[in-house]
Amino acid sequence: MKKYAFTLMELMIGLSLIAIAIGIIFSSLFQNSLLQKKLDQGQEIIMLRARTQERLDQIFLAIDRGNRSPLYTDDKNILHVFFNHGIDPNPHYSHIIPAMLELKDKNLILTLIGGPTYRTEILRKGVSSLSFEFLTSNKKEIKAEPEWKKETVGTPLFMKMTLEVNREKEEYAFWINGQNEEIPIQ
Repeated sequence: MKKYAFTLMELMIGLSLIAIAIGIIFSSLFQNSLLQKKLDQGQEIIMLRARTQERLDQIFLAIDRGNRSPLYTDDKNILHVFFNHGIDPNPHYSHIIPAMLELKDKNLILTLIGGPTYRTEILRKGVSSLSFEFLTSNKKEIKAEPEWKKETVGTPLFMKMTLEVNREKEEYAFWINGQNEEIPIQ
C-alpha cells in the first residue's frame, strides 16, 4: 500500500470546511434557543390572559339573577358583583356571595366577601388602567354604557373590560348570565 501525504493546502481546506460546518451547527442551535425563548414568553402571556378570561367567565356566567342589581360600578371604578361561587370548603364563601373587581397597586384584584372575612385573588399583575363598557338594548337601539350604576335594575347583555398592561390594551368580553332579550336587527 502506498501512503498518500496531504499537503498543507489540503489540510487547510479540510479544517476550514469543518470550521464552517461547526459554525453553521452552532448558529442554528443559537437561533433555535432564541426562538424557543420567544415562544415561551408568548405562551406565558397567552396563558395569563386565558386564566384571567376563564376566572372572569366563571363569575359572570354565575351572576345571581334573583338580585335586583347583581352587578354595578361605583365612583372608584370598582365593579361589584353578586354571583354563585358554588361549594367552597369555607361555608362563608359558598353559594351566592358578593365580590369586587378592582385595580389596586397595579394588580387586577378579585375580592370575595364571605361574611366577616375577605379573600383576594390577583387575576393579573402589572395593570395600569381598568375600564368597563356595558352593552344594553331597549328594543329600539343598542347602547354602550361606560358604567352600570347600582340604581339600574337588571344586568347588561354584554360586558367588555379593558386592561392596560405594559402599554398594551387587553380586552376581555363576557356575556352576562341574565334574562335573554331580543336584539333588533336593522
